[in-house]
Amino acid sequence: MIIRSGKMNSDDTELYYEASGSGEAIILIHGHSVDRRMWNRQFTKLAESHQVIRYDMRGYGLSGMPKEGKDFLHAEDLHMLLRGLGISKVHLVGLSLGSFVALDYLSLYPEEVKSVSVASGAIYMDEDETDREPLVIPITEVAAHKSEWFEQLIGSCGSHREEIAKELREMINDWTVWQRIHREPKCLIGAPLSARLRMISNEIPILVLIGSDDSRGSIQSSEKLISMFPHARRADLVNAGHFSNMETPDAFNGELERFLSENVIEMS
Repeated sequence: MIIRSGKMNSDDTELYYEASGSGEAIILIHGHSVDRRMWNRQFTKLAESHQVIRYDMRGYGLSGMPKEGKDFLHAEDLHMLLRGLGISKVHLVGLSLGSFVALDYLSLYPEEVKSVSVASGAIYMDEDETDREPLVIPITEVAAHKSEWFEQLIGSCGSHREEIAKELREMINDWTVWQRIHREPKCLIGAPLSARLRMISNEIPILVLIGSDDSRGSIQSSEKLISMFPHARRADLVNAGHFSNMETPDAFNGELERFLSENVIEMS
């Protein structure tokens, strides 16, 4: 498999990306505290039939860091990346934070979205959550924070947690923790997202993947999206938790590929 990699620059950031395959474009959007590597099990598989792009969001992996006090939107960063790659329409796949970014993108650029697949969360449950003052930790507490955060994440996984523990720990160890040692700028649309999504007139295909062992909050967030869009397809993944794409990759890939082939490609 040939992997093309590079960095896309804008006035205030630099995004690292990797691409492979050809055909309709799929973008894979990672979760908080991890990076593009969480998609290892999807990147190779999907590249057999699509052009697949995975990237590190601003503040993660090999991409540039935010500037404290300067707001931005991850979705706008993604738009810059796709425009730079010459991609005008895309299938969005996000997990956890990546799901919020995918839905932000849908609300901003619905005409450029062919489908949206989200896992481990989707819509804000607490309308006031995004207005709370972020907790900033001293740099001396970074190691302890990483350790506590890893335990929290691995605890939200299902029965396959031990199989992904090493890979997950490596990504968290590589995380700069920029978002916890600085006052993170506003980078998501937040609570107004629900109202923006309800204004979309066309029924863009939506897949909602739910790990049976994920946290109750993540499951409720996903179910809220389904209630907003009755045409959305729900896929329950047994023995999977918050990182369902890593924990049960065969089931995750199967649901995603079936969704793309049955509900998207023929409609494009």
